[in-house]
Amino acid sequence: MAADRYTHGHHSSVVAQHASRTVENCANFLIPHLEEDFALLDVGCGPGSITRGFAKYVKSVTGVDNSESVIAQAQKALSETGSEGIEFQTASVYDLPFQDATFDVVYAHQVLQHLSKPVAALREMRRVCKAGGLIGVKDAIYSTMRGSPALPGIDKWRDVYMATARQNKAEPEAGLFLKRWLREAELKDVDYTTSTVTYSSANEVARKNWAESWAERTIHSFGTQALEYGIAKEPELQEVASAWKQWAADPESVFLFVNGECYIRGDCVTSIVLKAGNVEGEAENELGYFAGSATNQSGRRSHLAAPDCLALQEVIHEALRQTQITGLDVDAVESCADGKILDDSLEATAFARAYRPQGTLNVDDTAPLGIISAKSGVGNQLEAAGLSQILKVILGSRAAAFHPTPHLRIVNPHIDIEMCERNAILAGESLDFRLPSTYTGILNRSMAGTNCHAIVFAKVPSEIYRPRKAIQAPYKEAVQPILFWPKGGGALAEDMQPRMGYSIMGTFTRRIQLNTL
Repeated sequence: MAADRYTHGHHSSVVAQHASRTVENCANFLIPHLEEDFALLDVGCGPGSITRGFAKYVKSVTGVDNSESVIAQAQKALSETGSEGIEFQTASVYDLPFQDATFDVVYAHQVLQHLSKPVAALREMRRVCKAGGLIGVKDAIYSTMRGSPALPGIDKWRDVYMATARQNKAEPEAGLFLKRWLREAELKDVDYTTSTVTYSSANEVARKNWAESWAERTIHSFGTQALEYGIAKEPELQEVASAWKQWAADPESVFLFVNGECYIRGDCVTSIVLKAGNVEGEAENELGYFAGSATNQSGRRSHLAAPDCLALQEVIHEALRQTQITGLDVDAVESCADGKILDDSLEATAFARAYRPQGTLNVDDTAPLGIISAKSGVGNQLEAAGLSQILKVILGSRAAAFHPTPHLRIVNPHIDIEMCERNAILAGESLDFRLPSTYTGILNRSMAGTNCHAIVFAKVPSEIYRPRKAIQAPYKEAVQPILFWPKGGGALAEDMQPRMGYSIMGTFTRRIQLNTL
């Protein structure tokens, strides 16, 4: 890929102005989201003043820029300050020299506006960002750059600069396009804000530096490109430079512009391989792994007392998208099932609709979705429940079986067993795996209606798996109470009898002590 032409250039007037930037005035919107143990990448770091500033907030910072001369200046400044946990290296944003998922935060300040392929750059930034990490970008909107007094020479400067940038296949209005570009890079839930930069007598040094820098850049930096492209002539550039000097000489002058700012959480996708001891007869010893995960915390649907059926479906669809499979590839779903009549019926409905959409081809009696649960009534132990669900699904694959809810006694009367003809069943007894390997959905929830859904891929050992008969969905069977699994267990005491026809909590009154080795 041919290198993009940098419209500003690396004249000393440009580098000096960039060296005056601080993390507080250039990345203030990102600071509240930083944590002291984070590793951060500053893309297009220039002379490194923002990079060094990040070191106050995170554990380690790496700055990259495609200019060797600018990186040399950044390293020189670093050696003079003696700061630790900071490094600089020459690299292209299109080909970052880092492994996948290396950084907790990836930031680019006023970078995308200079790129011919900003979406490709964002995809590369996404690659090196950890799952659930943070990507932040900030870019100017040049059409908003206005000053007082309103000088024709400064209006000419804006027009010439924007035309020159576009001749370089760049976008000087990048701040307007950040959200669109992030979406095209397949990043979602973008938080977009704007901020205003103002140069006035409130900071006299910054005001004069801004004007003097642009006066020099007009003659020695982007102005030379404008001459080359035939966008402006020498007298016009001289007029522009003079206008900046005139503006600087006026103590009441003001100049401002708007920046677009975005930050976004990286994909909540895990790729954790769960290892176990070698299984005899198996070439690999992988128990299973997360094929994809998704988290819904948009705030649009937040329920403290019950899940939202549509929100549950949204997070399931996102997990399927990240996993790049279809709902029919999933054999069963491990539900949260916290023992509430409304909650559990909404969960079951959401699973059936998301994994077995009505009208989908090949949804027949041989491919039912098993709805199961590891443990009910988890109370506040949501995180522990999620872990137990994962372990149950993976270990169940070693026996080629899905195990149903161990404490389920009678079916929730609000759950429609026919599931709108979507071929889903509540597992009253153990279900055999249909294939030597399978995908299983896992639902968990947190406070304020947050829905977390993962899809786990598990492989059944060849010495255990046997071809099974197709499981028939009991659509037309009479609805019968689902008894304890395994069958039996004795009678329940009177105070433990189900109320409202539904009880999900209970204990065995008889049990057999297994001898252990």
